Order: sequence, then structure tokens, then C-alpha cells
Amino acid sequence: MAGTGCRMASTGYNHSNLQSHLGKIGLELGQGTKIPERALGMSITTRFVRAATKLAPRGQKLNPVLAAQGVADPYKALEKEPFGYRRLRRRLHLYALGAMAGQLSKFSDIETIIATPKELITLAVILAEAGYLTLAAAHFDLAMKRQPGIFDRYRYLGLTHSISELRPNVAREYAADLAAADHLLKGTGTFESLITEHQDSICVVGSSPCEIGKAQGPNIDDHAIVIRFNNFSNHQRFHCDYGRKTDIWVRPRNYTNIWRRPGFLPRLTLCSTPIFWRTVNAQDLAIEYRRSNLVLEETPVAILADLIRELGVAPSAGLIVLSWIHSILGSLKNVGIYGFSMIDQTDGPKHYYTDLKRAAAPTHEWRAERQLLNRLLGDEHTIEASRQGHSCVSGVVI
Repeated sequence: MAGTGCRMASTGYNHSNLQSHLGKIGLELGQGTKIPERALGMSITTRFVRAATKLAPRGQKLNPVLAAQGVADPYKALEKEPFGYRRLRRRLHLYALGAMAGQLSKFSDIETIIATPKELITLAVILAEAGYLTLAAAHFDLAMKRQPGIFDRYRYLGLTHSISELRPNVAREYAADLAAADHLLKGTGTFESLITEHQDSICVVGSSPCEIGKAQGPNIDDHAIVIRFNNFSNHQRFHCDYGRKTDIWVRPRNYTNIWRRPGFLPRLTLCSTPIFWRTVNAQDLAIEYRRSNLVLEETPVAILADLIRELGVAPSAGLIVLSWIHSILGSLKNVGIYGFSMIDQTDGPKHYYTDLKRAAAPTHEWRAERQLLNRLLGDEHTIEASRQGHSCVSGVVI
């Protein structure tokens, strides 16, 4: 206790004025919370301030309306938050939702002080994507100083790639990541090239069971480019209704919910999330595809951000792809669309290749997605589909 008292005397802080100091820099301790007695003897170091802010309420996740508004106007969204931890958390959340990095890159020294090492890495990514490479390297250094080895557990391809020349040790230690990043960048533009080249013969095949019994398989396989998603099945019993050809495979970044496909060689694998800048530890996927010499491309952040502005939540991979095609061609004219109902997923995911009785919680805002898809398709199809009582987008060619 003598030592503690000595440190308190040297810093001049006690319980009351310490709370006052934290309040001045925007940190909230919350009602009924107390600073641990052992913390009273510490000077206001980065470590202590960081520990104290963990007592602060983090706030609830953004609702869809606020999420859409935040992505559309990050400046305005951040102005509504008090300085300190809540503003830091909101900034990181908006980045994950797809807000423009440049509009999130002007943060205060307070946010840097109170950020955890993991959060500092993300701040470095934001700065690097916004073009502030020197500042990004400085935040990277600070994260490594606070927790050596943090980058081994939380790293981003874009950050590794962008600061490798400024930090030669990064280039040496993460050479495999750099090669994988180059491989990913080499694939950029492949999707647009394939869509543009074959714009009159593109087919997008969703996984809704709404095509069962319609014998559309031959029509699907007759297209020059066939796009499928996630765990699509190539089992012979589905060939009649869903076909067998696949040119572009759309998948998530890991194998949490999809099977590996040994020997499967599509012309392009498209990751349904932006993995160069926005996804932590995405180097594993890029390393795997570089080793196999398979073409890999990521979804552009701008496509994802546009959809979140519309929906307020993360969109499905199917809507991402259809929106991207629409942005390339200007419409979905002459695009064959099969296996897209969306509204049949509202009480849980249903796929043509799984037991339809097994339903889990819905993972997307399916009704809102169907409304958006109707707008992309145009009024002609929407009116005709409702007239015929169809709930499944099947073989649409407007």
C-alpha cells in the first residue's frame, strides 16, 4: 500500500478526479461501476486508460436504418457519438459495413490511446486503404509494441501489402501473404471481363428449391457462363432441374459452412466478401488459391456498401452477384436467373440439395432483397410474375 500511495502522490490522481479526467477525454464508466482500487495507484498510462474504458458501455449494434445512414454518411454518423470508446467502436463497425475508408480515417489521438492492439491493427488498415501509409505503419508499430505477435493472429492482406516496403521485417516474415495478395490482385477484373464478353449468355443459378420439377437443367447448361453459389450440388439427381455446368463459383472466405471440392476447377472463384482490405485473416484463402494456381477475385467494397445502404444489413451472395452484373451491363437483360425466390427463405434457409424440413433462423432480409431484385429486373417481369402467381424467378430473360 505504501508503494501505491507513493504512486498516487506522484501522479496526483484519486478516485474522484480520475473519473473527472476520464470524463474530459470522453470515456464513460457507466452508472454503478467503480475503478478497481489497484488502478488508483497507476499513472494515466495507455494500458490503464485502455483497461478503464472496458468498463464503458459499448452500445447496441446499429439497427438497419442507422446502418444504412452510417454507410451513406460516416461523418454525420460519427458526429452523433461522444468522443472516446463509443466513437471508436462505431468507426470500426462502419468500416466493417463497407463505409468509405477515407471518410473514417480522421480519428483523434484519444481513439488511438484507448484502442486495443486488435483495434489498432484495424485502424492501421483504415489508414492504409485511405492512402495514409506512413500513419498506417505507425499504428501498426504501436499495436506490435503493446502486444508483440498480435499481427500473427489478426492481420489483413491489404495492410501487409501496403506497408511491406516501409517495414522490411513485414516483407520478410509474411512473404507468403504478400505472394498471395499479388495473386488475388492479379485476378481483379476477371469477373467483369467474363460478364462483358458473354453478356448475351449468362446464367445465375441460386439454391432455392423452387426449380424442382421444372426440368430447366438443359436450358441452364446452354449458357456460356453459369454462376453457382456455396454448397451447390452436382449430384446426378439434380441435373435435370439445375444442370451441371459451373464457370464461376461464388463462396465465402472459409469452409465453416461449405464443403471442399477436390478437383473442382471453375474459370473463376469469387469470394462474396471483400477480403483484401475488409476481412481479417483472409490470407488463408488467398494462399490456398495461389498454391493451386486458381483464379480468385473478391467482391468490390463499393458493391457491398451500395446494397447495405439499400437494405441496412449484409446482403446475400446472390443479390451481390446480380447487383454487380447489373452495374456492369446496366440491366439484367438477357441474364438467365434460376433458383431465386428469396421469399421462400423468410422462415429459414432452404436449398434444393438439403432436407427442406430443417429450417434455421433466416440469415438475410429476404423480403427486402426480393423487392430490390424486382427493381433490378424491371417492372415488366415484376408485373408478369405477379400475374402468373410465381414466387420463383425462373429462366428470366427480359
